[in-house]
Amino acid sequence: MLPFGFKNTTSLNSYHINIRDFDAQTEIILILLFGAIVVVNLCAIFLFKKRPLQITASFVGIVLGVVAFAYEIYFSTKEGNTITFGIANSVLYIGLLLPLLSVALTFLAMRGVQQDIKLLKETDRLR
Repeated sequence: MLPFGFKNTTSLNSYHINIRDFDAQTEIILILLFGAIVVVNLCAIFLFKKRPLQITASFVGIVLGVVAFAYEIYFSTKEGNTITFGIANSVLYIGLLLPLLSVALTFLAMRGVQQDIKLLKETDRLR
């Protein structure tokens, strides 16, 4: 729902500026990607008794998050659109960074599950 970019159409002959926000509602592939990320991460949460499958689901969530971020960048820059960063045009929408936040948090969760597996193996060895 959050916008991740904008389309600024200007012309040298006119002073009309049309700004249209990009969000996942304008592109069906992004809706499907974000829906898949949510479903995979929710499944990973409830797979707490099957840790190897939980790690696999987390890895799939990370891959989907990277693909969603790359597609957001591609969608924002296709058809002559540009993403401009700088002092004059420093507009950065939070929707662009949400897939990266999802990737970072899923990676931390995956590392936590791996540490749990390691801890369980060490306690089984001590018995």
